[in-house]
Amino acid sequence: MLMRWTRINSGPAPAMAAIALAALVAAAYGPCLSGPPLFDDAVLFAPPGPAAPLLEYLAGPMHSRPVVALSVWLDGRLWGSWWPGWHATNLAIHAATCFLLYLSARDLLGRRGLGLQGAGWAAFAAAALWAVHPLASESVAYLVQRSESLAALFALASALAFFRAAREGSGPARRWTLWLLAAIALVLGLQAKAVVAGLPLALLLLDRALLAGSFRASLRARWPAYALLALALFAVPGEWPKVWAGGPALPAAGQPFGALAASGLPSRGDYLATQPEIVLHYVRLAAWPVGQCADYAWRPHVSRPAVLAILAAAGAIGAGLWRNRPWAAALAASGVLLAPTSSIIPMHDLAGERRAYLALAIWIAIAVAFVGARVAPWAARRPALARWAALALGASLAAFWVVGARTRAGIYASGEAFWTEAARSRPGSWRARANLATELAARGRLGEARAEADRAIDLAPREPKPRHNRGLIRLLAGDAGGAMEDWRAAEALAPDWTDPVLMQGIGLLAAGRYEEGEAEFSRCLALHPSLEAARLGRDAARTFRGLEPERREP
Repeated sequence: MLMRWTRINSGPAPAMAAIALAALVAAAYGPCLSGPPLFDDAVLFAPPGPAAPLLEYLAGPMHSRPVVALSVWLDGRLWGSWWPGWHATNLAIHAATCFLLYLSARDLLGRRGLGLQGAGWAAFAAAALWAVHPLASESVAYLVQRSESLAALFALASALAFFRAAREGSGPARRWTLWLLAAIALVLGLQAKAVVAGLPLALLLLDRALLAGSFRASLRARWPAYALLALALFAVPGEWPKVWAGGPALPAAGQPFGALAASGLPSRGDYLATQPEIVLHYVRLAAWPVGQCADYAWRPHVSRPAVLAILAAAGAIGAGLWRNRPWAAALAASGVLLAPTSSIIPMHDLAGERRAYLALAIWIAIAVAFVGARVAPWAARRPALARWAALALGASLAAFWVVGARTRAGIYASGEAFWTEAARSRPGSWRARANLATELAARGRLGEARAEADRAIDLAPREPKPRHNRGLIRLLAGDAGGAMEDWRAAEALAPDWTDPVLMQGIGLLAAGRYEEGEAEFSRCLALHPSLEAARLGRDAARTFRGLEPERREP
């Protein structure tokens, strides 16, 4: 049975909404435009790199996220190493995603009867607030995290097609076309990032509460749509089965994340036990975005108050679902979308603000709908005053968040700013201090860099990355012997990590110990046969020894 659909005739026209949302995104995230690639961005440029032919790049380290890989390859062709263009792509993706939220929320809020004078403007308010919310900054300002915003873009496109197929008056051909588009959009979202694997269940929850009234009626009316979504989920799954099995989402080609791999993944139990506190942290940041961090370095532990709070919230949502309340369905849908990264599937980082990106949109839409429904009777009596009050409140909140988003975007303007903020926010994070040491060393501030590296080693004596970084700093300071000691210590802590072995070869080569250097480069190639830097180092060592470089396999 097709639902009855309230015609939306309020709010800004779609073209005006798109322009306004793009302007808000530019105002909030402009400070990140000049920023170079940072930290995890290395995987985007790992061999063969975006300058390679398309098919070769798609088969590289980003092969499990081909939609992201395609966008990176296009950026490489369009912008080269002009980083503002790369960041502009991230901002454009976020603006487009906010626009799809506007269209989807306008339809659904109109269906629930916020009023012909309110649904469109409420939807625009939700999209505008999401556009500038500081909690979205990591997904917008960090190049590699466009995977999150691209997945959200296609998830919202899928939801929009799904719900528009349910409009009264949609003929069979139009319904099937829209259902097919919803499935295709889900496939593209999965090929961007596995976080949207829960979308079919989220749509079913919203369908039951907003449209059909029961699960049985939802499945009876739209079973072809759910069949197509299930086919998309399991026939073209992307990376999510591998992530579910506990493997890394992205391979460490060239081992750019070797030090992280050395730390190992937390157990499923430890990961799950820590998530209640982290999810509450996301919710708190959604309401009051103060105390954010670029790199949390959260340690596994159990917070009993957080567990009790999550259980209480789950009970309230369950009761709301039993009574078929729309707010409960929306909150449950946000939980389903958070589940891939905030439940039992372990990730190297226990917390990451990017993981709340799509859930944040739902939370904001719920808050706007709640406020709109509560003030509707008063607004009907004083419409002029209500309009000015809503404008003042929305503008004040948006301005506050724009300032916060600009501050957050600014930390992505340089590696030093990024890791300085992380070290300030989390003084006990060895990773923040180890990477800050590298950034300071690159700027010639070797004394400060050595002090940060020493702090990182004191914080995590069993981690190889701080010792490896201190070795680089000691080499720059002229202490080649000390550098070799640190690299050997790093190798002892992570025998499969190639970086310290490679650096030992480089150090021996620089010291004129060519035969020993060749041996180190050969060891490095035994660990990672395709590492080009090790091949070049071995060839150089053999040349200095008066030998021919080893022949390469064609």
